[in-house]
Amino acid sequence: MDLVPTTDATFLTTVARWIDADGEVFIVVRYPNQGGATSYEHFTTPTSFTDRLRDLRPATSVVILRGFHLPLRGVVDDVFISQAIEQIPDGTEWVVVGQTPVQYGTASWLPDTNGDTHVELEEALRDPGYFGKPVIAGLLPSWWESDCDTIISAFVPNEDGSIEPAAY
Repeated sequence: MDLVPTTDATFLTTVARWIDADGEVFIVVRYPNQGGATSYEHFTTPTSFTDRLRDLRPATSVVILRGFHLPLRGVVDDVFISQAIEQIPDGTEWVVVGQTPVQYGTASWLPDTNGDTHVELEEALRDPGYFGKPVIAGLLPSWWESDCDTIISAFVPNEDGSIEPAAY
């Protein structure tokens, strides 16, 4: 399998086409040598996607899923929590991605959490980091599948363009 850099023109063009056709992409960012640290994000413009890629350090893995994922969208309140519990089956893996950036010094990110029970889902949504704030949520997409017509992956290259995958 060839390792594709995030700077590859075909990779960037494919993601831009997907965003233009479907309105957004869902991405999984896997941080190198960080004990399995992962973030879940979505992008609605090619520019915001490429801007995000520039912020990632070398060896970071990105997996892009085409199309609309995480259909529950809105400000978390009791009604939203009820809808989430109704629409996400207990025992299936889910993810919640906050849409209000967290700022710490010069760093900024969108918070995310995941789990697989209704108890965890309700606890997560009632957390002050999410309750009363806009989120997107739903079943965790199968991002670990091999690249195909709806999934494409790449790695952030070193300055010299080389790719050195790491432990994820």
